[in-house]
Amino acid sequence: MNWQSMTSGRGYTLLVAIACWAGCMHTDAAAPLADPPLETPRAITVGVLNTEPFAIPDTAMKWTGYAVVMFEASSIHARVVPEFREYASAEALIDAVASGEVDAGVGNTLVTSDRLERVDFSQPFLDAGLRVMVSSEKGGSFYRLIDGLVEGGHARLLAWCIVGALGLTVAVSLLLRRYDREFTPHLHEGLAESFHHVVSVAVTGKTSYKGGVVPPWIGRIVAAIWLLFGLATVAYLTSTVTSVMTADVMHRQINGPNDLRGKTVGIVDQSGGDTYCSEQKLDVVRFKNFADAVQAMSEHRVDAVVGDASILEYYDLKHPEVKIAVVGELFQRRHFGFAFHRDGTNLREKFDIAILALRENGTLDQIRQRWFGH
Repeated sequence: MNWQSMTSGRGYTLLVAIACWAGCMHTDAAAPLADPPLETPRAITVGVLNTEPFAIPDTAMKWTGYAVVMFEASSIHARVVPEFREYASAEALIDAVASGEVDAGVGNTLVTSDRLERVDFSQPFLDAGLRVMVSSEKGGSFYRLIDGLVEGGHARLLAWCIVGALGLTVAVSLLLRRYDREFTPHLHEGLAESFHHVVSVAVTGKTSYKGGVVPPWIGRIVAAIWLLFGLATVAYLTSTVTSVMTADVMHRQINGPNDLRGKTVGIVDQSGGDTYCSEQKLDVVRFKNFADAVQAMSEHRVDAVVGDASILEYYDLKHPEVKIAVVGELFQRRHFGFAFHRDGTNLREKFDIAILALRENGTLDQIRQRWFGH
């Protein structure tokens, strides 16, 4: 093929195509396409509600807490820098988010249908609900036994038995002092020996006394009567103590919400636990704060405490010296999410992706383990 034929008609078109292909190959090899630049982080204003353990201010007026740590970790993925502003109540925080006063809200922000009509919520950063806390204290059985005997009406009868035994002790002591010449002349020794005989006969029907104050046939009749009395006394005492202790164990055995009926339950006033227990018509005692409720349970003034699972678990983790345990599964399940202003941006979507990424790489589990112990 000569130059003239290549520059004419179809040959010229083929030559141009080859040249263009060679130029493109050279350009690709010399300057590959670069990735688009990362988005520059932008500052956002975030309302925060001081509710331990979700958001806690420190001495430097910075914030920590489970929700704050989760929000900051998500902010790295979402390419934003949060600037926190405190609000006094959950209602004030949601109002600020809805009006656009802040871009987002952080705290124990429950996802509810009413709130979702005004603001957007992210993926849940914590699945929560209510749980039951009970005392794990093993001691104090003697005092609970006494309380059980009093409540069951047994204490009065046992008191009369003790009075009767003491009266018989005095009577036997006077009888032996009068008719038994070998009986000790000392008052305290005589009373002690007489008390020993009375208790021995009452419990076993036998005595170590070898004297002959009364004729043998009368002594045998008295011994038989005392034997029957002793057997009845031992059977009564055994059955009474056993029944009281069994009832005490059954009364204190609480493994979840189904065991709360008939118990005295401590709750924080106007909390989720308050709402639930009121709906269930349980016997409740209301407290101003959670610490007071736990203190009342430790003093056996209430049998259990019902509250938000995250608060119960956090308190149990931070106070290992207090003998308490969180029992049962979650009930009245709820979800906590970050609240966002509806401003037409994709801020909520970015946090959704960030939370899912933190859940997938295990970071969310690590943060939850640190704050709630599971």
